[in-house]
Amino acid sequence: MPVDFGLNPAQMLEWQDLQRGSGKVTTTVDVTDLAGNHLGSLSDLAVHGKLLVDRRARRSTRALALTMADPNGIVAFSTDTPSRTALGFNRMLEVAVETYLPSLGETVRCPIFTGPVTGHRRDGRTIRVEGHGKEILGLDELCDTLTVKATTPVTDAIATIMTKAGETRFALPDLPDRLPVTMSLGPHDRPFHAAQMLARSIGRELYYRPDGFLALRQLSTVPTYTFRADDTGEVNAGSVRTWDTLDGFFNAVEVTGAPPRGPKKQVWRRVEVPIGHDLAPGDLGRRIPHRVHNRYIATNTMAERIGRQDLDEALLAVTRVRFDATPVWHALEGDMVQLDSDDLLIPFRLDKFAHSIGTAGRHVMTVGVHTDTAPLEVVQ
Repeated sequence: MPVDFGLNPAQMLEWQDLQRGSGKVTTTVDVTDLAGNHLGSLSDLAVHGKLLVDRRARRSTRALALTMADPNGIVAFSTDTPSRTALGFNRMLEVAVETYLPSLGETVRCPIFTGPVTGHRRDGRTIRVEGHGKEILGLDELCDTLTVKATTPVTDAIATIMTKAGETRFALPDLPDRLPVTMSLGPHDRPFHAAQMLARSIGRELYYRPDGFLALRQLSTVPTYTFRADDTGEVNAGSVRTWDTLDGFFNAVEVTGAPPRGPKKQVWRRVEVPIGHDLAPGDLGRRIPHRVHNRYIATNTMAERIGRQDLDEALLAVTRVRFDATPVWHALEGDMVQLDSDDLLIPFRLDKFAHSIGTAGRHVMTVGVHTDTAPLEVVQ
């Protein structure tokens, strides 16, 4: 679920219009401990930076690079010092954008990044800081054993695993799905990967919201936002590029799930792009397979559902887009959106985008620009 700003629909539309127009955006940068407890603010020092977002990145979906002016050398890098804003590796950064909403008479705060400090350096009077999303805290090896019994609710199992990794902030729904088999993790397993597999077994996606809460969602199949390349100036029409590619495409999925128990057969389903579609195996003249093995998929029905989800995503990803736009600060990686350009509506999954943040002048959101969130140039 997205972060709730506490706005009614009319106020939400007003806030979005301010982002497109002349609404003043202020960037805030706060320092917390790894549990999310606020320690101090560096907002007065933040000069400029960038936020890279890539839903399929290897390390974390969000990565932050900030350059801050520190002429008096007040920012320390070691938390052994008394400074509450020391940028040690046991600290996190919380970055948000704030905009005053006239009808509400208040400033609306939109978080865009929460994650640990992963790199820093000082260049004279300037500090460069790198941060990555909280996923990386769950990518270290477990260094212990953990057993979650069969019939445990899947959401409880996810919380148990990630609590073992040190997570304390959850926004998980109550769902009826339960583990079909016992889950055993060893010292070399990575908690976040294990939790992701459980989420995938029930056709959902595990992700970190920009406010640092671990959440679970079903990806929307209906566009929730339209980028318009017209006289509104929201999209730089000259920057729009669209192209089609079969890179990473598949038109057949085989899903293998829970192993057989007693007289039961193994969970298994195969689904293909239906006949008549120009990318179906017969029409394309090629059967391009993709295999999914997840022993926590409990039923053939769920296996077929997951296979069809994967096929839908593969078909959607055939068309790629790239353009520069006015930032949609509340956009999440994985949102279904569309581009209105040259009288064509092009739906696409918002998998990759980048924000310029904290800069003077017009902010820019670049959609579809990069391939990964690591490494960041700012600390190289």
